[in-house]
Parts: sequence; structure tokens; C-alpha cells
Amino acid sequence: MAKVLLLPLKPNCRLTGAVERDSDSGMNSDFEEDDVKPQILVKSEGADVEPTDEFERLVQDIKLNESTSNAGLLSKDWDFSIEDTGAFRPGGVRFRPRRGVKLSFQTETLIGAGNQAYVNGDLATATKTMLEVLRIEPRAAAAWTVLAKCYEDRNEVGKALQMRIMGAHLKADAEEWDSLARQSKELGHHQQALYCWSKVQSIDPSNVAALWDRAMLSKEIGDIKTTRNAILGILDRFPHDLNILTEIRTVLVDLSELETCKTLFQGAFTHYHNKFPSGVGPAADTGVDAPAAGFGLLEILVLADLYNTLGEHERAVDVTRKGVRWLQGRSAETYWDECTDDREFDYDDVERAVEEESDDLEPGYYELDVNARHRLAIARIRMGDEAEAKVHTDIVLSQDLMDYSPLFVEIADAYFDRELWAEARAVYEILGANETTSSVDILIKTAACLRNMDELQDAAEIYETVRKADPTENDVKMRLAEIYEVLNEPRKALDLVLEVMDSRYGRRTRKCKTDAPVDEPTEMQTDNAPLIQDKALRSGIKRVTSNAQYRLSNAEVHKMESEREKAALEC
Repeated sequence: MAKVLLLPLKPNCRLTGAVERDSDSGMNSDFEEDDVKPQILVKSEGADVEPTDEFERLVQDIKLNESTSNAGLLSKDWDFSIEDTGAFRPGGVRFRPRRGVKLSFQTETLIGAGNQAYVNGDLATATKTMLEVLRIEPRAAAAWTVLAKCYEDRNEVGKALQMRIMGAHLKADAEEWDSLARQSKELGHHQQALYCWSKVQSIDPSNVAALWDRAMLSKEIGDIKTTRNAILGILDRFPHDLNILTEIRTVLVDLSELETCKTLFQGAFTHYHNKFPSGVGPAADTGVDAPAAGFGLLEILVLADLYNTLGEHERAVDVTRKGVRWLQGRSAETYWDECTDDREFDYDDVERAVEEESDDLEPGYYELDVNARHRLAIARIRMGDEAEAKVHTDIVLSQDLMDYSPLFVEIADAYFDRELWAEARAVYEILGANETTSSVDILIKTAACLRNMDELQDAAEIYETVRKADPTENDVKMRLAEIYEVLNEPRKALDLVLEVMDSRYGRRTRKCKTDAPVDEPTEMQTDNAPLIQDKALRSGIKRVTSNAQYRLSNAEVHKMESEREKAALEC
């Protein structure tokens, strides 16, 4: 069952079987005892709610509200089959209106009386009469219309909008739903506006403007799943549109739907590459000839980044090389694809080892943008092709650091992930030497590289710098303690371990001194986290092991501290 929510609707509501009321909106208090309290549904995520079900739920909710409020005006005779309304076809996606329900003589008489009361300016009588009409026949669209006018004349805009939305379910008018959506948005009822625009789409799937409005509003309020669905709906109508692809890229990245994003951009790349093989074509927005008809270097870089992020590094190399070749008007030079290296974009100073395969093909010396070369460098590093990667990294790292610092960081991180410590260290040191690009993360990774290269003293100095800058970095303290153990400085290691213990268990900081006893350890707080994480060093540094479920007792802590003090005194 669906949850029915009172207007104004809150973001991210879902459909369930209960009825919720918005205590903050004050909607209930605005209604008189005999007033109708219609409520608007919000479509559930991942499912399309049929118009038949929607109106039936609205009717049942009104019936419930009237019963619980003891008003009784609308509850008695509201049992009917929604299939008889003539407004909807069960199981269908779109509205199929008929001429409307045949009204009884009594109902038509009441409608006439209500209309006359409205014309005479007797809003109270008109309202009461139309409520009686709806008690007899809720499918009488005219009653909802007159009620809306009554509330509007009384300057109750919110209620008037509710009446119009109720009546709109009884006819298939996309323009009316669009108008209701805009009114809802103006009143700040954003979820209600999204619902109304979804109704426009169900009636008229070709209405791209409504989809775009829905996408922009949902993006504005942070409902990115709705944004995604709306923009994908537009892409169905305008496949490979670059403006729409740009709009949806950030949405899909935020949703971690990288596979979908990759598929869309790869489809666009294939489309434009096949349609404009010369590398030039009219841009969709201006009609003026542009490189690749607008699918330029930026889109190629986006696609390469997606492949690299998804671990498809060979595809990243392929799309970068083919894409740049296409933009340069050389798409016919497919023989470069036979090369396993990137000699097509070599520069004059590159020296390559002579290989048996394809060594007769001279380098191309074609120009390659630094950003594109960076994508090749990242792919080659992660593929394990360090020699080819160095050809590209040498050029990227020769650029101005302030202009290309993000590229430097990505290259260093790629080397670090591949455990190429010397290469990563060299780049991290370039970044760490500049106060603008230096950061705690850069320093920690630099120290990690030194530690894994057995340059322990240098690593300790950097860890000490970080520890003094941020005394809360317990992980840094533990790494530093491990190094001090290997460097045979147990007193320093013990101080750091005790600092971490004090930090984790809320005790005051203590110093291990040879001329004074260590404070007695207090009762430890319950904590599922281990005191010392298992952090083995790859270069032979002593491994510190711990059990995640094990916690030292007071006696064990005291014994450990005593042994540390004794060892320190013997040094």
C-alpha cells in the first residue's frame, strides 16, 4: 500500500499503507471541521504508480479522515470501483478519459445550487453544497473545481491548489498538471511539484520541458535519484546530446553509477566518431563546425577517467589514443593501434629500447595535450608498464606545479598504490616542498614511502612533524612507535603507545620517566576497537599484532609498563 502525505509534502517521502500528518505545516488546523482534507501522493522510488491506484488511495484517505474526525460528510457513500470513473484504464500507462461519470438528478441539482451560491457570493453555502456533492459522487469534477474557486476567493491558496490537484486526477490534461506543478513550486511544495510533473510525463511522454523542469527542481532540492531518472528520460528522446550528458555526469558520479556513466559516454563517442570520421562536424547548439561536432577533448578525458577508475586501463589507453587521433583528423591511421606502446605521441628526447615487434614503425611525434598524456600515464602505471609510464610522467612532472598540482597528486597516488615507493616518494616530495600543495596526507604518504624503503630515520622525522602539527593523529603515533622500536628507542615508543592509550580511554597524558613511577592505570572503558592495530611493515620492521576482541586488564597494562620502564633503564 502507499503512504498518503498531507500537503505540503516533505522531501524523500515513500509510499506505505499508513496516513501521515505534517505537524509542522499546520495543514490540519487550517481546515474547518466539515472541510475536505485531500492529500497528494508521491511516487515511490523505482516504481510507477498507476493513476487508478492514486485516485483510489486519495478517496480512501479522505474517507478515513472524515471517519476519524466524526464529520461524516464524505465517508458514507464513497465506496465505489475506481474502474467506473471513466477517467482511467486499469493497467494502462496513460490516461484515457471518457465523457465522465453520469450524475444522478439529485447530484446535478446540488451542483447547480452550489454554482448559484458561488455566483451569488455565498462561499460558505457553495462550499457546503459541493462537499455534499462529493459525499454522493466523488467523481464529479465540477465540485472540485468550484471548491477550488471558493478557497481561492477566501485567499486560501494552498487549499485551492489541493482541490485542483484532486480534480486533475479525473481528466487527462497535461497543461493543467504542468500549471499545478509550477504553482506548487512557487508555494515551496517541491515534492508535490515533482509529482505533478511526473503526471505530465505519464500523460504526454513527449513533453521534454516537463522532464527538464523536474530534473532541475529535484537537483535543486538534492533528490538526485529523481534527477537521474528525469535526465535519462530526456536522453531517451535526445540520445548523445552533449549538454545533457554533461548534466547527468555529475549526478551519476554522485550516485556511484560509473558503469552507467561510462556506457553513456562510450555510446556518444562511438556515435560522433562514426558520424564525423574527419574529426569535424556541426555542433548541435550552434550549428557551427567544431572538432568532433562538440565531442571534444574534455569528453574524451572524462571517458578515460571512467575507464581508469573502473580498472579498465587498457580501454583508457585505447580511447585516449583513438580520441586524440580523431580530433587531429587522423582517424584513418589505424595502424598505430598495432603498437603496444604510445610512440605515436613521442617527443624528440624519448629513447626507446629496440623491440623485435613493430620496431620498424617510427615514432609519430604528434602533439598530445598534457591532460591526455596524464591519462595515459595513470593507465600505464596501473597496468604495470612503468617504462612507458615514465615517458609520460616526465612530461607531466615538468609542468608548472601550481597549474597542474592535481595531476601530480594522481601520479604519486598511482605509484603509491602500485607500491613503487621510490617513484611515489619523488613526486610527494615535490608536493610537500611547496606550502600551497603540501598537506598532512602528502606528508604521511611521504613518510610511508621512506619507511618502506628502510629510510627509517627520515620517516620518523616526518611522522614527528605531523604529530606535532596534529597531536590527535593516533595512527601516525603508532606508525612512529613501530619505527622507534626498530631503531632501538623503546622509551620513545612507550611514550607514544601510552599517549594513544590515554587518548583512546580518556585518561590524562602521562610521561614515562626514569625517576618517577608511572601513574596507576585506571579502569578501561569498554571499547571494541583494539589498542594497537595490526600494521606490518613490508621492509622487515617488526610486526605488532593484536586481537580485535582482546582488551588488556589493569594488571596486564601495569606489567607491560613496568617491563618497558625496565628496558628503558637498561639502555
